[in-house]
Amino acid sequence: REKGMIPCVVFGRTKNHRYKPLKIQLDKKQIMKQMNHHDNSFFVTLFKLHIEGRKEYIIIKPQQVQYDPVSMELDTMTFVRWSPGKKTRITIPVEVVGERDCVGVKNGGHLLVPTKGVQCIYDGPGPLPRRFRLNVQSWPIGRRFLTKDLEMPPNTILRKPDIAHTQVLVTVKK
Repeated sequence: REKGMIPCVVFGRTKNHRYKPLKIQLDKKQIMKQMNHHDNSFFVTLFKLHIEGRKEYIIIKPQQVQYDPVSMELDTMTFVRWSPGKKTRITIPVEVVGERDCVGVKNGGHLLVPTKGVQCIYDGPGPLPRRFRLNVQSWPIGRRFLTKDLEMPPNTILRKPDIAHTQVLVTVKK
């Protein structure tokens, strides 16, 4: 940590094999740069990790970030190995656009975004879904958007569909 490195652990398994946890250190400045660059989609971003002394690389996905409770500095990170076609739990960020021009807000309403992301399971061969983008520009007061209103990306399902269908993502209230 004194050298600007963050201790991290990579977990993972396939159907028939559980990998030993892999302890690595990553450059704190590079991680912070990636977190800021990807905004809320950092946790659905895949990274190639080359391990010294090995020919191959592994694909990893950020799973959890821990901060020091006093300094609020980045403390540790957890990653999971990712392989195409393997079911992966992800939280897809909700990006709201058009807030400045929202009809309901201009008429005295307030735009509320009670959740930052939607918990899903992805089971596809391609890249992970990046975000749900909702344009609220034409929304009047009283309009709301639930998870059941989302158009799900291919190979993606809600993690808890019975509960999640009624989750409010965005609403304009008086």
